[in-house]
Amino acid sequence: MKSPMVLPEKLGQFTKCPEWRETARLYEGYKVIAYKEGYSNPWNEIIDCRIYARGNGRSMGSNCCLIWVLGGTDNAYGRGYGVAGGCGYHRTSAALSSALHSMGIQLGGFECSGVGDDAMRQALLELARLLGFDNVHLVHFHR
Repeated sequence: MKSPMVLPEKLGQFTKCPEWRETARLYEGYKVIAYKEGYSNPWNEIIDCRIYARGNGRSMGSNCCLIWVLGGTDNAYGRGYGVAGGCGYHRTSAALSSALHSMGIQLGGFECSGVGDDAMRQALLELARLLGFDNVHLVHFHR
């Protein structure tokens, strides 16, 4: 059994988008949507995770992640960002892990840094569950 993911009392929020967002190329992302009865619109987007690529084409560059938590049953909102560079590991998952840590989330057994797409999906779905949503769907998009 995995050790639990732990949310902080209040999710962290960066106050300004990183300067690299203007020049980086969006190439992948995840949306987590949830169905919850009792809302005026029972389908809600609760997590928006975007992965960007930086680099000039001659170097490896880096992967950057921006993530927004758009609400939970206790109206938890937060946003974070992370960057991973170098080579020899899965940079996309390392950038996501860094972004989640920047919001104060302790990933426990759902640590996804450098280990791949499946670990990223598991971490995002566990975050949705901790936000109070059981009926969730994850959409993975590419550009």
